[in-house]
Formats: sequence, C-alpha cells, structure tokens
Amino acid sequence: ERFRGLLGVHQETAQSFLRTVMRSAASEAAQRKATREAEIKNTTLGSIMNTLEDRYNSTEAVVKDLFYAFLLPEVRRQELRAQGKKIAVFIWFAWACNNKCCSCR
Repeated sequence: ERFRGLLGVHQETAQSFLRTVMRSAASEAAQRKATREAEIKNTTLGSIMNTLEDRYNSTEAVVKDLFYAFLLPEVRRQELRAQGKKIAVFIWFAWACNNKCCSCR
C-alpha cells in the first residue's frame, strides 16, 4: 500500500515536471517565433518606409504637395468667384432691362 502511494506521488511529480518543461518550451518557441516575425516585419517595413521617406520628404515633393493641395484649388476658387460676379452683373442687367430701369434699348 505504501509503495503504491509512493509510486503515485512519484508519477504526479513527474507529470508536473513534464508539464512545466512543456509550457516553458512552448513559451520559448512562441517568443522566438514572435521575435523572428517582428524582425522580418521591421526589415520589410523599414525598407519600404525609407523608400517612402526618401521619395516624399524632398523639397520638391513638399512644393508639389503645396501646389496641388492649396494653390490650384485656390486659383479655381478665385475663377469661380469671378464667374459668379460676372453672372451676378448679367442677372442684374437683365433684370434692370426687363424693369426698364436703364436705357439699354
């Protein structure tokens, strides 16, 4: 009876030890895999980011961005304002002629 009890304790201790070793091995493997994936990602994204920074951080790129983002739309807005003023003058003139407020005939 004592032998069986001793054998049972021994088996539980051995199983506990094996579980601990397996968890540790799995944890280390997962950590190595995550580290490797992070290194690959950093290498890949790092080269892509360097390429993008080189391409878009130049003075020429900044000037081009400002030109297309601000100056062209501003010129278009000014053109539309000028057209709007011309249309407003035309409408006023047409209204005035219909109401015979001016000598346009």
